Amino acid sequence: MSIFRVLGYTHHSQYPKDRKAKHKEEHKEKKQKKNVMFSTLVYLIHLFDGPIILFIFISLFYYIITLTNNNKEVDVSQLIFTLQELKDTELSYLTGLRQCNQMFIEPILKNQLITNEYLCNRLNELQTIENVNSKFYEKLTKKYQKNISTLQKEQVFELINEIVKLFLYFAPSFKLYSPYITNYTKMIEELKKEKENNSKLVKLLQQQKFKCEEKGMRITNLEGLLITAVQRIPRYKLLLQDLQKRIPSSKELEKSIQIIQSIACHLNLKELEMENQKKTKHLIHKFKLRKFLQPNRHLLFDFCKKENSTINYKNRSKNFKVCELFIFNDVLLIHKRCDSKLFAKVELIFQQGSKIISPRESVNDVAVNTTVDVNNTSFTSTTTTAAVVNNNSQQQVVTTHKVFTIDKPSLTVNKENMEITINYSNLTEVSHNKKVEKNIIFSCSDNGQLKLLEQYLNKFVAQENL
Repeated sequence: MSIFRVLGYTHHSQYPKDRKAKHKEEHKEKKQKKNVMFSTLVYLIHLFDGPIILFIFISLFYYIITLTNNNKEVDVSQLIFTLQELKDTELSYLTGLRQCNQMFIEPILKNQLITNEYLCNRLNELQTIENVNSKFYEKLTKKYQKNISTLQKEQVFELINEIVKLFLYFAPSFKLYSPYITNYTKMIEELKKEKENNSKLVKLLQQQKFKCEEKGMRITNLEGLLITAVQRIPRYKLLLQDLQKRIPSSKELEKSIQIIQSIACHLNLKELEMENQKKTKHLIHKFKLRKFLQPNRHLLFDFCKKENSTINYKNRSKNFKVCELFIFNDVLLIHKRCDSKLFAKVELIFQQGSKIISPRESVNDVAVNTTVDVNNTSFTSTTTTAAVVNNNSQQQVVTTHKVFTIDKPSLTVNKENMEITINYSNLTEVSHNKKVEKNIIFSCSDNGQLKLLEQYLNKFVAQENL
């Protein structure tokens, strides 16, 4: 006998047929009941849809109000944390400025270890910044007279308003950062060159670094202390925006953020202008572009050849060729033979009315008519057939130029093929004074590059800032 029969179990197949039928009927009845309940619920909702919807709306509104009130209670502690962070970081920043001036800059200038006047002037500017932030921190600490952790919500909001007014008061003073930040990159380069040729300076910097380490300072080298001034203004903006997220709308806070943001943008633009001026001088020297530098001419953007990002250019030929493109506000500089180390083929497309370089003036003319050495000449240009030999390096680089003027340019963008065509009413080659029928088409490697190219070509078409 099976153990299951002893325990009283039977196989499912041994259930009576009427038992199976009974299960089916029970299941059917349950299903019918569910259908009746669902139909009744739908009918009731349809019948009382107005009161039900009103009840749901009131419930959701009450839930949102409750959640908002809970969040405000949490925001007070977060506001206190942000306010404390502002004070602590300002003290740390000011301490770093003082250490930089006392431990490094003052000994360097006092012992006259640097003869570079430009570098000395830039280092002196950090003392001006220290004076500004010393006064700012002095005013800031007066706002924190009470223990900030014990403040109530209303008191915290009052403190924020006082700090915002302080930022508005010191906003004009923060513009004194401009000369320092604008020249920061060049200053670091000059400092690096000075260290390569000045053993006394290197020795002093090493001695002061050890002293900083003995005192337990967080930053112990000169370069690390110099960059803190560059980072401070953007840090103010982030701290104010953090406060803005956690309090009700405040016109004064919004105004202070806009002012700090405008100062940060101004400083970034000045820094970018200096970088673009450096690139322009490099182009003038590399391609021997005489009289190219003009007071109202400035570089907007450059598309240099990179591994994963290239600009292609098509003129009379059917095929695109890789190029380097430099977009100025009134001229396009196209370096067509960027793969060659021996030859440089440059096309210059000037807007009508802009100051163009003379294609008949070559380097040899400059060498004969002036006392300037060819190797040190910064501004030269050539005709279509003339060539410039760059003897500054061991390899001789021959540069040829074509100069054009373009009238009434406009853009056509083909996003599918990632191409931009410059349309025009007239394109004239200056050296032969003849009109040229040619398409100016640029092809991009990705959509991001296409948007950038369109943005800056539009500025060229509009002759921005002329």
